[in-house]
Amino acid sequence: MYSTGQQFIDQFEINQSVDFNMIKMPLIQKVSESGALKDYLKIYGERLKDRLKVIGGNNSQSIGQIILEQTRPVFSSYGLKIFLNDTEQTEISLINYNYNSTSKQFNADVFIEITDHFGLDKKDVLKFQLWGLGAGFVGWWRLQHMSGYKPFKTKLYLRATITGTL
Repeated sequence: MYSTGQQFIDQFEINQSVDFNMIKMPLIQKVSESGALKDYLKIYGERLKDRLKVIGGNNSQSIGQIILEQTRPVFSSYGLKIFLNDTEQTEISLINYNYNSTSKQFNADVFIEITDHFGLDKKDVLKFQLWGLGAGFVGWWRLQHMSGYKPFKTKLYLRATITGTL
């Protein structure tokens, strides 16, 4: 993870707004193994299961888009919090699914895109000030809003398989 952290620092030091599009980096593996992503995929899997029940598991019928409103993964574990923490947006696209009517089991391949950015607004500074973290966040805010430093974005692309029984 050191090299990933160094890339983040390098990005900040040259003050250019560039997306970190991470496909084959240690961060991807850590996120894939995290409880936060697993919990998020469980929620998606339950919604998928509900849709499959409605269509009777018919492999040829479209499931449609599953939107998880008011929820997103929060990576608060050591090592991930500094890179992602409370993500801005997570999209899951169903690539393929199969349903076995005999065993009542399904498996679904999904593509996951997670986006986060490290921009702060006044609301963030006020919120964290109440938690005793004010000085660091005020400094961070000042770098962005008074010194012109651009927050960087992190985009992660992952694949996963969800399995279940109807």
